[in-house]
Amino acid sequence: MKISLNLMLGLTCAALATQAAWATELPDCGLDTSPAWGGARILERARPSADVATLLSVSGNLRNGTPLTFSRDDAVLVADLLVSNTRQTLIPAGDISLKSSWMLSFSYKFAALQPLTVYGEVKLEDGRKLLLIRSKDAQVLFLDEQGHFCNKALNATSRPHVWAAGTLSLESPETALESKVVEEKSREGSLRIIFTGAGSGQLSFQEVWVHGPTIVSSQSRNFDQFAKRIKIGPFDFEVLEVADGKVTLRYNIPERSPARMGDLARLPLRAVR
Repeated sequence: MKISLNLMLGLTCAALATQAAWATELPDCGLDTSPAWGGARILERARPSADVATLLSVSGNLRNGTPLTFSRDDAVLVADLLVSNTRQTLIPAGDISLKSSWMLSFSYKFAALQPLTVYGEVKLEDGRKLLLIRSKDAQVLFLDEQGHFCNKALNATSRPHVWAAGTLSLESPETALESKVVEEKSREGSLRIIFTGAGSGQLSFQEVWVHGPTIVSSQSRNFDQFAKRIKIGPFDFEVLEVADGKVTLRYNIPERSPARMGDLARLPLRAVR
């Protein structure tokens, strides 16, 4: 029993010594030294990461730039649409443990190879750029462009946002953070545009949205017969000629392009499962 107790004490001391050896005060990024960088203010100046984007992918028989003539009931376009979102992540090669110098402040642990989402970045007045991540407790942590954590955290669970008491130390071996852009599918659907005729001073089309075998939405779209450009769904078409009940159109639809969420929100797409 005595040997076991001594062994236990020895292991405990060794663990504490190892932990102490790795305890390193994190860099002071100067975030809380100026009134201009009050808690709320720094979040107000934060912007989405440059790698955050919403993308629209279009697949189908796209005949970009070619004049195409359509008769009544011809399909102008048959395409599948996919909306995806990209986000920047930081992937630690090893476990990360951050401890606050004040016992009532949060400490933080991040597991190796588990992505940390960068939800924003902020540019300081001296030109430095910091990345922002949130902990599971909704605290905001800051990293410099070299991937090093700053020694201050921001309490962001409720307003007013204030800097957490104490400073942070790294209590684990320093580990590299790999920056990686992750793309996730968000919404999808299929679009059918049918030319339904020209006459009585107007051009008529049917805009049909399909998900699998189900018609999600079907709407008539009517335009002035002398219009030079028309828009159906998210796509623009150039009207080249209207004659003998036919219409000649030309379009240029990118297979993949940035899109605004506000524009996509009006489309009857469904969440990817």
